[in-house]
Amino acid sequence: MTAAALLAAARGELARVPDVLDRLLGGLDEAAWRARPAPAEWAPAETLLNEMPSPTNPLGVKAGGEGGTTPAPAVIASAIADALAPLGVRDIPMPATPAAIWRGIQEARG
Repeated sequence: MTAAALLAAARGELARVPDVLDRLLGGLDEAAWRARPAPAEWAPAETLLNEMPSPTNPLGVKAGGEGGTTPAPAVIASAIADALAPLGVRDIPMPATPAAIWRGIQEARG
């Protein structure tokens, strides 16, 4: 997820992240990606539930899995701003495109 978060923060292309990641990580090309089996063609799977309420939440609910990934783009934007702090940059808007970074530097210079 770190690579996906980095791409989302740097390029703002959330819809394309899976395709970009596949190519970056040596995955499938576009033709192979489109030719992969659809979920309806997968082998059947049985879902087993082992319900255990969370002891740290008054309702007993747990996060749906996105809790660890939600802050990643903001952390990356903060890291970019920290790296540019010596230039006087205090904030970089998302998505942190090269143009947004350049504007931030120019605005900091006055």
